[in-house]
Amino acid sequence: LNTATAEDLKVVYGIGDKLSERIVKFRDRLGGFLIEDQLYDVYGLEADVAQKVLLKYKVLTKPEIIKININKATASEISRLVYLNYDVSKKIVAYRNEVGEIKSFEELRKVCTSQKNISYLEKV
Repeated sequence: LNTATAEDLKVVYGIGDKLSERIVKFRDRLGGFLIEDQLYDVYGLEADVAQKVLLKYKVLTKPEIIKININKATASEISRLVYLNYDVSKKIVAYRNEVGEIKSFEELRKVCTSQKNISYLEKV
């Protein structure tokens, strides 16, 4: 899955030009799929089509994870993580500026108040 091209993906029934490009773009923003379930997070990709993709393609090699320091990163740098948008990233930086340093995941959960943001945060 991490080496499939947009053309490769189009052999799966239900994947056309737009979805194949979207899958590749999402994968590239991630730095590569770490687990196969991340495919389900591609916008517009229906679960049944994702299942068809996963019948043909697997995550055989894991990408190198590049960590960022949440206590030094800018909102722009944090928002480069696929699962955190710029608004949430700004809230994280504002909270960090208020308290001086984020010391735990629980502190981040306080900043990300919606259930959707909390579930995305857990993916990071």
